[in-house]
Amino acid sequence: MDMDKEILQFLLHYTTYEYKGPNEILAGGATPWIGHVIFADMLIRAYRPQCLVELGSHTGVSFFAFCEAVKQSCFETSCYAVDTWKGDEQAGFYEEDVYRKFSEHTEKCYSKFATMLRMKFDDAIQCFKDGSIDILHIDGLHTYDAVKHDFYTWLPKVKPGGIILFHDVAEQGNNFGVYRLWHEIAEISQEICVFPHSHGLAVWRKPGGPALDNSLLQNLLSQDKEIAVPIIGIIKLTSEYFVNSHKLKDIESKYDNLNEEYNNISQDNINLKNINIQLKSELESILNSNSWKVTFPLREISRWLRNKLQKNE
Repeated sequence: MDMDKEILQFLLHYTTYEYKGPNEILAGGATPWIGHVIFADMLIRAYRPQCLVELGSHTGVSFFAFCEAVKQSCFETSCYAVDTWKGDEQAGFYEEDVYRKFSEHTEKCYSKFATMLRMKFDDAIQCFKDGSIDILHIDGLHTYDAVKHDFYTWLPKVKPGGIILFHDVAEQGNNFGVYRLWHEIAEISQEICVFPHSHGLAVWRKPGGPALDNSLLQNLLSQDKEIAVPIIGIIKLTSEYFVNSHKLKDIESKYDNLNEEYNNISQDNINLKNINIQLKSELESILNSNSWKVTFPLREISRWLRNKLQKNE
């Protein structure tokens, strides 16, 4: 597949992407949404929404990725995070500190266009007119009944041609039912795609509205798999590199801190020595893992994209 210049330029940007949200929420790479951060940024830049609504924000990994893309692109996008910030039986329940940190970072970095709506989804719906939302991200309670309710309740609020994102479409245990809803609604739209990594993220475009004017989204949501699959593959590979980079940074930071502490105490502290050895083993495991070896040659992807751009000029 020959990618046009617009797609190549988009993909090249993400070979050097850096997340600008709070570092601690990505620590260890354990957060379920980390593998889709790059696509979140990409979607904002490609689609240029006027209104984005997220149902279920938790610590803010996805929301801050959306917001940072809006901020860097100087778009006039209104972003809304809807959540009770109390948790649920699937994600777990959490302390008030989660809300406080989310609120502080939002106020510090995105106060001009980002709004937190601390309420239930059904209560927040009255804040939006029908057809007013360009991008809706559904990531609340993941039971079949809950996500189905969220989808059909909020669907009228999404404009024709708007985009709805579903997280955790790859999860089928622990009473997760997003995959069931996805199988039911996938046929309703001709413009869809699924990223299978990081628990799965599905992209669904509401029928109606004008044709997409961005070639990356046109090809990504195309029914022609020969066009869409290679783009999904490159995004997945770039995302894996991004995830592993954060895992490595986290382990290196822990290792450096431990070494500093280790050098300040007695050499016969066996417990600390054991922790030191364990962290060193984790670091070496990341460096030597198959996943790291696969994603490490991102420089080669960058070189390939640059060469393709030059040929297209």
